[in-house]
Order: sequence, then structure tokens, then C-alpha cells
Amino acid sequence: MPALIVPRPTTIGHFLIGATIVIAVQVLVLVPLNLGFLGSPWPYAIIWAIAGWSVLGPDWRIGGLIFLLGLLSDAICGTYIGTNALIYLLSYGATLLISKTLGFSAKGELSESVVIIGFYIVSALLTGLIIGTIPNLLRMLVPALLTIALYPLIARFFVVTRDVK
Repeated sequence: MPALIVPRPTTIGHFLIGATIVIAVQVLVLVPLNLGFLGSPWPYAIIWAIAGWSVLGPDWRIGGLIFLLGLLSDAICGTYIGTNALIYLLSYGATLLISKTLGFSAKGELSESVVIIGFYIVSALLTGLIIGTIPNLLRMLVPALLTIALYPLIARFFVVTRDVK
């Protein structure tokens, strides 16, 4: 009797779905929704991608895709070209470093998004030092909390595995 189970998407499918989700959330940034001194509530969708895609280890294709998503974010947000790309790549590199040293691997758990949000904020601070503009950490709080809260629900669209041949 055949099983009626929908198979998991392939690795390529996860990249396409994940990149589409990241792009869609980045486009939502254009919607003028502001919480006053707390800033915009839109989550950092790239964190979901970094958490899920870092399972595969260092890969220039993943790094390239993350870089391109950063450039797209720069174009949408009006930031200096390369600012978000640098923040995203630093976050990806830090995630790879901790996964190698501590055995951290993305499984869609809440603690993973908390760790990666920490990398993201540190990367934003370092990039701010480089370009001479320190980001407002309070304005980063609401999107960070929303990113963490949504990660367990959305992680299945990002967590990839190596295809077994």
C-alpha cells in the first residue's frame, strides 16, 4: 500500500524556498510599518537561512547566495552597498565557526536562532565601526525577538541535509 507522505524538498528546493522567503520578507521592509522608537517589526529572515544552510558546512555557493541576498537588502533598504552583505557573511562565518568548534548544528530549535541573532548583532556593530555608523541596538530588538519567535515554525523551510546518492 503506497504511503501518502509528501517527501521533503531536495537541497536545491530548500535553497529556492528559503531564498524566496528571505526576499519576500526583505520586500516587506518597504511597507512603512514603524513601532516608534522600537523601529520596524520585520524579522531578520536571513538568520533563518544562515541557521538552516550552515548545516552543510562552508560552501562558496551558500556564501555567494548569502552575499547576493545582502546586496539585495542593501538596495531595498538604501544602505551603503555591501553593508548588509558584510553583516550576513560575518554572521554566516561565525555560525560555521561555532558549529565546527562546539558541534552546533541547525535542527530548527529556538536556541539556534538566539545564538545566530547574537552573531548578527555583533556583526552589525563591527560593520558599523567600519563604515562609521553604529546601529541603534534598541531598534534591532523587536525584529530580533520576532525572528527568534518565528524560527521554530519556519525552520523546516531552511534546514537542509546533504543529498545521499
